[in-house]
Amino acid sequence: MVPKFVKVSCLIAILTLFVLIFTPVPTATEDNTYDIYDHIVGVFEGPSNDIVFNLETLQAKPYINRGLERGLSIQELNNKLRGKKVHLKFVEHWTPLDYNRSSPTLAYIELEESGEIIYNSIISS
Repeated sequence: MVPKFVKVSCLIAILTLFVLIFTPVPTATEDNTYDIYDHIVGVFEGPSNDIVFNLETLQAKPYINRGLERGLSIQELNNKLRGKKVHLKFVEHWTPLDYNRSSPTLAYIELEESGEIIYNSIISS
């Protein structure tokens, strides 16, 4: 028979993991984002209407959560961004499902050449 302490400890561990996994991505602010500069190789549709970006040097696949539901177009983004150097801002967020940050949430896209802001979900604090 398993001691009650072990059962309770396992239950607490499972609940903690559940909370960590299903914690929503925080709203993007200047205080919880970090900057990356890279070239866009391509843009494609991900799961759940996400828009995913291939970058030239960064191995991660940043995405705009539910980007298609926000009215963004993959074709328009590809036409405007493919091959261009961009300034990106990612939301600082950790979850066990993305422990190595291979798919960071994208909060901001700016074309380096023209300074045109293509996407911005950062809330002023």
